[in-house]
Amino acid sequence: MAYFVYNLHDVNVNWKRSARVIMYVREMLYQSQRLKTLVCDDFRGIAISPLISKVFEHCILDRFSTYFTSCDAQYGFKKGVGCRNAIHTVRTIVDKMIEDGNTVNMCAIDSSKVFDKVNHKGLFTKLMKRHIPTELLELLENWLSMSSTCVKWGDSWSCMFMVSSDSSGSVSEAQKST
Repeated sequence: MAYFVYNLHDVNVNWKRSARVIMYVREMLYQSQRLKTLVCDDFRGIAISPLISKVFEHCILDRFSTYFTSCDAQYGFKKGVGCRNAIHTVRTIVDKMIEDGNTVNMCAIDSSKVFDKVNHKGLFTKLMKRHIPTELLELLENWLSMSSTCVKWGDSWSCMFMVSSDSSGSVSEAQKST
């Protein structure tokens, strides 16, 4: 089935649908016996995709894993490594620099929302630089275009609506211009 979809460069419209469940992500804080005022940042939408879509994702990742590698210094969103590894690395480097008599100045950036939006055109350009097969790029473009979702809040469901994409132009056209 994955081979058939890959060769057609067309993802079934039902695979492009998701449901977003709103999750409360902040601890409730009590101030003066009152619940604090809730703000948008207290909530996070979690997209639930069809199982067949997830199976297909794993087929793509398995077959084309050599194109989806990353730098060893990347710790987030990578299997087998995370914050603990990043903290250990930073701590080791800082300890070594202090041991060598250097002053260490550090800055931390909160990147908790850095992956909330993806520039599809930028993503496709990076994938083209990795020489991913055109067929796969066209399939990914088709998959990411015309996606729709609905939102579940408590016991209520919204109507399906289109997920906006900042992708402009097709992969084929972008590849011709590079």
